[in-house]
Amino acid sequence: MFPLLPDEKRRKVNLGGRSGPSHSAVINDAKFLRNLRQHQKLQADSAARIQAQWRGILCRRRTRLQLRAIFEADMLGINGLRAMVLLAEDEILARWAGAVLARGEGSLFSIAQPHCDSWLVLIRRVASLLVISVAEGSRHSSAFRECFLRILNLLLAPVIVQRHLGNSAGNVVLSSISSYLLDRKFLELISAGICSIPAESKKDPCLPLLVPLLAIPFEIFPADSAQYTGAIGSMFFHVLTIPLLPNRIPIASLTVLSSKLPLCSFQSLDSFLPFLQSTSAESMIHLISNLLAFTPPRYPKLSVESLEAYLRLLTTLLNALPAHALDPPAPDPSAWQPLGDDSDLELDADGQPDNQDAIVNIPIDPRTRKRLQSLPSPSHLSALLQRTRDTPAIIGFVVALIAVWPSRKEEIMAALLAERDAGPVYVAQIYHTHIRDSAIGEDVNYNDAKHAALMLVLDLYTQALVTMGDDEFFSFAGADSDSDPNPLATSAARNPLSRADLISLTRKLMRLVWALYFSESTEDASPRRMGMSGRREVRLQIREKAVRCLLAIHARDSRRPFMPDGHWHESTRVNLQAFVEVAAREEEQRSRAHDEVVASARERAYFAPRLAILHAAPFALPFLTRAAIFQRWLATSKAAYRENNPGSRRTRSSAQLTIRRDHVAQDGFEQLQDVDLRGHIRVAFIDKLGLREGNAGHRGLYKEFFTAICKEVFAAERGLWFENEKHEIYPSPQSSMRTAESLKWFRFIGRILGKAMYDGILIDFAFAGFFLAKWLGRQGYLDDLASLDPALYKGLIFLKHYAGDVEDLSLNFAADVDDGGTMRTIDLLPNGSTIPVTKENRLQYIYLISHFRLSWQIKPQSQAFFEGLSELVEPRWLKMFNQQELQTLLGGADSGIDVEDLRANTRYEGTYEDADNPTIVAFWNVVRTFDQKQRRALLHFVTSCSRAPLMGFKHLNPNFTIHDMGDAPDHLPGSATCSNLLLLPHYTDEAVLKEKLLGAITSETGF
Repeated sequence: MFPLLPDEKRRKVNLGGRSGPSHSAVINDAKFLRNLRQHQKLQADSAARIQAQWRGILCRRRTRLQLRAIFEADMLGINGLRAMVLLAEDEILARWAGAVLARGEGSLFSIAQPHCDSWLVLIRRVASLLVISVAEGSRHSSAFRECFLRILNLLLAPVIVQRHLGNSAGNVVLSSISSYLLDRKFLELISAGICSIPAESKKDPCLPLLVPLLAIPFEIFPADSAQYTGAIGSMFFHVLTIPLLPNRIPIASLTVLSSKLPLCSFQSLDSFLPFLQSTSAESMIHLISNLLAFTPPRYPKLSVESLEAYLRLLTTLLNALPAHALDPPAPDPSAWQPLGDDSDLELDADGQPDNQDAIVNIPIDPRTRKRLQSLPSPSHLSALLQRTRDTPAIIGFVVALIAVWPSRKEEIMAALLAERDAGPVYVAQIYHTHIRDSAIGEDVNYNDAKHAALMLVLDLYTQALVTMGDDEFFSFAGADSDSDPNPLATSAARNPLSRADLISLTRKLMRLVWALYFSESTEDASPRRMGMSGRREVRLQIREKAVRCLLAIHARDSRRPFMPDGHWHESTRVNLQAFVEVAAREEEQRSRAHDEVVASARERAYFAPRLAILHAAPFALPFLTRAAIFQRWLATSKAAYRENNPGSRRTRSSAQLTIRRDHVAQDGFEQLQDVDLRGHIRVAFIDKLGLREGNAGHRGLYKEFFTAICKEVFAAERGLWFENEKHEIYPSPQSSMRTAESLKWFRFIGRILGKAMYDGILIDFAFAGFFLAKWLGRQGYLDDLASLDPALYKGLIFLKHYAGDVEDLSLNFAADVDDGGTMRTIDLLPNGSTIPVTKENRLQYIYLISHFRLSWQIKPQSQAFFEGLSELVEPRWLKMFNQQELQTLLGGADSGIDVEDLRANTRYEGTYEDADNPTIVAFWNVVRTFDQKQRRALLHFVTSCSRAPLMGFKHLNPNFTIHDMGDAPDHLPGSATCSNLLLLPHYTDEAVLKEKLLGAITSETGF
């Protein structure tokens, strides 16, 4: 053997680094080959499809060429007609139409008899092609479209078809073609054809040919057929929604369309109303606008049923629009502003209007908006009322119109109330027909007709109260007997509702308001269901209107009670003391908003409806209960201030004032500009010699300062305030009072009044009722004008009930104002000096002129005053009261003075610290013998205010105090009103004491 040679039997091992294919390489190779095969297959399939497509194209070309040849050979024959239908080319269609028109209408029907069935099938298809081509107007020239339209008018003209085919066969053909087209959106396509023509192109030759086609279905089909009903739906929801339809069509064609519209068949639209939800807001607005162009002239000829169906259609359209959709866009700030733009709103618990809808601005063409102006116009509403009066249809329409066009509410209400006799009767009719015997207040889920009637009555009656004087209001309908056999026999100068009606209505509304507030809290805690949002919106509207009406009626009852005792109070529904505690706790949580709120969900559910009622319908609680709540809120505010300002408690002062005796108002104005009046104030007086008086910082000097400053700023000589015949004051309406400096004074006076209320200082001034109403954000009434301008009030009452031609009075919507000897004319409406006052708009004039005098003239002054007042007293606190109650809070109760209450809350100083002192005993014996006039004189002598504090003498600040004056039996008693201090000499004889005391209080000695 040779050991160096390799062994043939051993396995060879290659150490050179070469190896076989790896696992991943094998997989990649397989994947590559698979993709290659798929690509090759795709190429083969694509080639086959391309070849098939090409063969199809070639085949269609050959077929089209063959069909064209057939068409050319027999253009007006049955074969040419069949070839044209199969080709469906606009060019072929145009050539055929031109040939027909050239040969005459007979060529269109010449092949109908020998090929009846085939011709009918083909001609229907031709008609459909023509309609589609017309609808696609932008693709064709005007000449092409005109040609197509002429053929359509020949095919669908009953007279022409019957002339060539006979009456029987012609009717069959017309019905067949029309049904075929209606199934293929005939009217919708014709509408598209009209829209394809610019609105400015009224002379387009196609328009006179398009308009007659719209009436074809109504001429061919009977009114009770399905085709007729379907065509009505298409007409109203596709044709009458064309923007500016009357402006697009020539006058001659417009007359044709107006005469052919099926306006007597509005009942057929009821089944289509649910589908309006899918219609855009813009289309609904155009439909309303076009209906107003065509329908009003037909009102006298429409049946009551058709007119009510028309009103239901309008109601559905209006209800489907967003709130405020028809209101004009926000005005330019530099433009004329209406006097009513600051109309007072009743606010809910959060200080916002009850019904805050998001305002959706829908772009509306000026010409459309101009046509829509007729919708709420007096003439339009009067025409509708003449036929429908108090039916649910007109009621629902008016309510929907007010909801979608709130800026025209006053005009709408004035139109309904315009008739001197009919207006009040209308309120009574709706009330007695729909409301009086209903279960409103017991069931909040009543039907739409009932809630619409209720909302309209509430709006109408609330609006009527604005221009209804007290003499008219208290001349109740059926005043001689509450069981008047004819409750609708209401005279012009009489309240349309009787006393019994008002008692019943207010009870229903009170129950309703309570039910709605409590049901809302239940709904808020429950899962939302389908439709709940819409129902809740309606309930909010009803609740807001009910509260407004209740407030208006309650205002009359407050001035001159006519309701039964306790009528307004819902004491049985709530624990009054617990209510006070609930209100106090709510205010405490508000004052500590930065802290964690500890109220549980259950507590909030309990508190929420009760607090909402307190803010919205406070008259449901007795006045003293609300006054107690007010005092608790003041105490909470003071406690919160002391907690947040601990330094004021240590120093007992937050301001140091130095006041000159002969410049009290000016010094106070200058030194209190930036002072937080919630803190303590120390006052030092400087006498006329420039010397500082003693007792600086004494509590009595603080009260004396506030009493003196009120007397000075409210004095008529200063010019800031005017006084009426009842010695009630209100801001001066002079334009000079609108300067920046004067407005600062009004703000300062508001702060002073707020400080007086904050500290419980009574003022001996009475404010005019209409000005107090502005404190509360309440509506002013015509009767308030009597206290401001008696002559104007009498003139407006005369105008309201004037039976002659109002235009003979030569009035216009402008007011002449004597501004410091200079006469100025102010328009109540845009260009109001050119708008005459008529029978139809006189209520609007009365409302505007009253608003101008009672509100607009003193608006800046009032706003400045309220701004200052609200720094210390929250406006929502005051909204719990009416004008009379607010005056009582400011100046004390007008009720008799309770001597025992005064005695129980009197402090004694000096030698009188013993209440059993003979002089003190004699004093109280003498005071008990005084009549109420003498007791008020005594109170005024000591406190400078003749009225007792509302909640009793324990709330008199400072307390009523008696101090000895020494042994001077010949002297008269004295007083220090700054400290509510009576200086009483030692009298041993009651007769002498009485004589001296009466002498003092009648001569008003003291200081």
